[in-house]
Amino acid sequence: MASKPCIVRMIARLTRNIRAGTLPTAADLPDLADDWSRIFVHTTDAELDAAVDAYLSAPAPWWPTPGQVLAHTPIAMLAATLGTDADADRAWTDLGARLAHLRNRQRRPAEVFALPTALDPEPNRHAAMWAGLVVIGGIDGHGQSDINDRTVAARFRAAYLAARQQQRVDPVAVRAILTAAPLMIGVAS
Repeated sequence: MASKPCIVRMIARLTRNIRAGTLPTAADLPDLADDWSRIFVHTTDAELDAAVDAYLSAPAPWWPTPGQVLAHTPIAMLAATLGTDADADRAWTDLGARLAHLRNRQRRPAEVFALPTALDPEPNRHAAMWAGLVVIGGIDGHGQSDINDRTVAARFRAAYLAARQQQRVDPVAVRAILTAAPLMIGVAS
């Protein structure tokens, strides 16, 4: 949970260099911090600081609502990328590369099934890729399809997207994704 001192710092940062009389005063900060702390109950100080940095660098309306700041947290920004077409396209490409790698190592399907992160080192992405792989007939189904076969890719993508969209509404899953591979996804934790 973001601390009240961090929230007071954030509000002070947001109000710097704004003309007097249009925004909350210093006397309002403790009450605002009480209100905003309920919104940021699952947000750490570091995440809140990162959100304010992102908000201040984005073209956005001025004085932000807590929700507008919250939307700029690393977790919210990552969640927004889950279940997108670009995410599914990357997963389809990565699936082909990963299965080719496993085939080159001559691993039997039973060995692959036993690996908890055989398709991706990040467990949530692995689970979503697995959901897509199951829909297309597993490893054999992928191996028998032409990489350009749009129907197979579309079925994979649909199952993958459904799994990722479920993950994006679960803050615990998004936090796990963010902390598991921050460099891989391009979001600093």
